[in-house]
Amino acid sequence: MTHTKGPWEVGNYNVNASDRIVYSVNVTYAASPNDSISAKELRANAHLIASAPDMLFALEVSLEKIQAFAIGEDGLPIQPLWLDYVEKTITEAINKARGVI
Repeated sequence: MTHTKGPWEVGNYNVNASDRIVYSVNVTYAASPNDSISAKELRANAHLIASAPDMLFALEVSLEKIQAFAIGEDGLPIQPLWLDYVEKTITEAINKARGVI
């Protein structure tokens, strides 16, 4: 899966890459006729979306470091059990971002 290269930045009501709009939050989401998202929440969502390329990169680097740490000099795994969970969670998040489910 290929996404628009970052960095992404929040504009007025858009998430922008250097040469295009990545995502527009101009529409008001309604879960029901009486429920809509406020402008403050739309802007918060835009910031979250804009951080996606940076978060994906951070996860990829973290996973690489975890996997390098997980193997001892003798080639045998040395990671504690909790690290398995962290590695699994990061891998799932990366796969979700890449559209691999």
